Amino acid sequence: MSTSNYGSTFYFNGVLYYAQVLGFPELSMGERNTTNHGSGGWEERRPNKLNSAGDFTMKILSDSVNVAALEAARKAGTEATCVLCNPVNQYSFTGWVKSIKEDDADSEKPNNVAALITVTPIGEITIEATDDDPSS
Repeated sequence: MSTSNYGSTFYFNGVLYYAQVLGFPELSMGERNTTNHGSGGWEERRPNKLNSAGDFTMKILSDSVNVAALEAARKAGTEATCVLCNPVNQYSFTGWVKSIKEDDADSEKPNNVAALITVTPIGEITIEATDDDPSS
């Protein structure tokens, strides 16, 4: 696989993909309604301590073999270790490929394949400062 000017790297099940993140997940906490007659006419909402994370959406650049491996993982519902690194943070989580759509790659690099993918995290996402090298 050749180098890229994409700003991030994405590892799915140990395979490296260059990535341009189009959408980071929203990290949120659920709420519970605690309104009662003593609320003075105002709704009261408090955290329920149930955290959730949305999907990662990214454009990846790789070769046809690795993109085919992602499609096979999507079809099989494979849950795998995921690491997404950019110059600021490293996101580590277990996730699965929700969708994949092939896209045109750079005509100057005809051996590359690009794809738009959506990856859904399972459970907690660990976010750490990074030097863009998950092997360190």
